[in-house]
Order: sequence, then structure tokens, then C-alpha cells
Amino acid sequence: MASLIPNLVELNDLAMSSGMDYWLTQGINIILSTIVGGILLILVMAIFNKKYGGQTQPGKIFFVVLIINTLTFFGVFGILLSILIGVPLAGFLIPIIIWAIVLTLAFPDMHFIHNVVIAIIFVLLTITLVPFINTLIIGAI
Repeated sequence: MASLIPNLVELNDLAMSSGMDYWLTQGINIILSTIVGGILLILVMAIFNKKYGGQTQPGKIFFVVLIINTLTFFGVFGILLSILIGVPLAGFLIPIIIWAIVLTLAFPDMHFIHNVVIAIIFVLLTITLVPFINTLIIGAI
């Protein structure tokens, strides 16, 4: 039973092995990606909600983006990809599936197919536009 309790000294050593700059950079990247991704997702959701009805809930949208960013930055996608290494296009399909699941859980009033379409659009935006905007913002600071 005692082995289930983590050794705090080992966890501290693991966290400090990357250095304080690494964790500071990770925190800034998560916050910045959440802000940029949240704004983009609000725009995408507003377009869909205008066309098909529904409400755009900014707080819930930013929370969904924060959850996905936390999963992304701390390697959950990498773990899933290592398990599904033989599946063609797994690197593209897994984020879409995870986005669709999280959007369905966060917005149960929307149709599942709309969540899948939003997930596909947003994964494409995450691959192309979000890193570009983040680089512009970090370069301007």
C-alpha cells in the first residue's frame, strides 16, 4: 500500500530535471494556446450556432480548449499514438476523436455530427493557424 503513495523527493527531482525555464515556458504556452484556441473556437462555434441554432458559451469553450491543451502538452496524444502506431492517419484521427468526445460531453445539446465537423475544422486550425498566431504574439512580447 505504501508503494501507491508517490515519493515527493523523486517527483521534485523529476520536475526540476527540466529546469524552471521549461516549466515556465510550458505554462506560458498553455495559457497562450488556450486564449488563442478559445477565441478561434468561439468563432467556429458562433458560425455553427448561427446556422444550426444554439448558444455560444465562452466560459465553457475556453475550459474545453484548456482541457485539450493540457492533454496535448503533457503527452496524452503521444501515449495514444504509441499504442496505435500501426493505424494509418492515427496522428490526425486521434485528435479529431478526442475533440469530438470532449465537445460532445461539453455541449450535449449539439448534434454529434456538428461536434465532429467542428472537431475536424478545429484540428486543422490547431495544426496550421494556432502555432502561427502564438509565434506572432510571443515575437511581439
